[in-house]
Order: sequence, then structure tokens, then C-alpha cells
Amino acid sequence: MEYCPNGNLREFLRSSRNFYDLNEEALIPDPDQVIGPKTLMYFAWQITKGMTFLASRKVIHRDLAARNIYSEKVMW
Repeated sequence: MEYCPNGNLREFLRSSRNFYDLNEEALIPDPDQVIGPKTLMYFAWQITKGMTFLASRKVIHRDLAARNIYSEKVMW
């Protein structure tokens, strides 16, 4: 497996969870680092595309989880 500097989606989301308070207001000064709803929807869309591709090849994944999703590019 290639090296994925961003690690898995689970750890990325866990490390980013402190970017919002309960009122969904940014807790960090740089708004470019806030993970917003559009970015989360983009992640979901990309995962859906991947699962659709696997299904088109008659592959059943059986363990779709954030811990099994890796990124080699900048997440946002």
C-alpha cells in the first residue's frame, strides 16, 4: 500500500472535531481550516463513487468504515 500522509478518515475527523463548538461556530482563527458541511458532503460523494465502482466490478467490500478510508491528497 502506498504511503498516505493524511492517514485515515477516522483519525482526520477525530482530530478536526474541535474545530466546532456546540453552536457550530468555528473555534479556530483560520476559517480555511474549518471542515464545513460542503466538505463533508464532498467526502461522502467520493466514498459513494468508490463504492459504486466496486459494485460495478461485482466486488462486495463488507467493511466500509472511516478507519479504512485513506487519502493521499489534502483533505480540503
